[in-house]
Amino acid sequence: MVYDLRKREEDISQIITLFHKGLTEHMILKYLCSTRGWKRSDAVRLIDAARQVLLLRLKRAKDLIKAESLAFYEGVCASKDASYTEKIKARERIDKLLGLEEQTVHVEHDVRHHHVVDLEKLNLDLDTAKKLLEAVREMKEHESGTGQEDIATSGPIIDVEEVKGQ
Repeated sequence: MVYDLRKREEDISQIITLFHKGLTEHMILKYLCSTRGWKRSDAVRLIDAARQVLLLRLKRAKDLIKAESLAFYEGVCASKDASYTEKIKARERIDKLLGLEEQTVHVEHDVRHHHVVDLEKLNLDLDTAKKLLEAVREMKEHESGTGQEDIATSGPIIDVEEVKGQ
């Protein structure tokens, strides 16, 4: 099948339209071979080219959304009006967007509904640990309205007031 580049682009565009209408690859292949008289191998090649165009568009769309989200979360981190908890959540989202999830602070609930934070694994300096504990306390106060829940590590229970006083 020999024809110019413009015709090829038109055919690929038509195949993409057929994909958008919900036709399967097999249905499109059958359509192209029966209505256009194309060889199966030529039709398969054009369907593959159309699929590549769709994947490229999807990648560009994902990259654009990712960039917009990154800019938003960086704005939250830089904002003077954002609370420390909001800044932590924004930092976690940035880490997730950049594929750094294992470096984020992960808070889990145990069966007693206490927040469990393994501070030893995080290797935080004292000032950062205090801020983290305060953020968890703020989060818990917001959720329950009391803020009286224990905050524990994998070892002994840590009293937030005791850490704040150091």
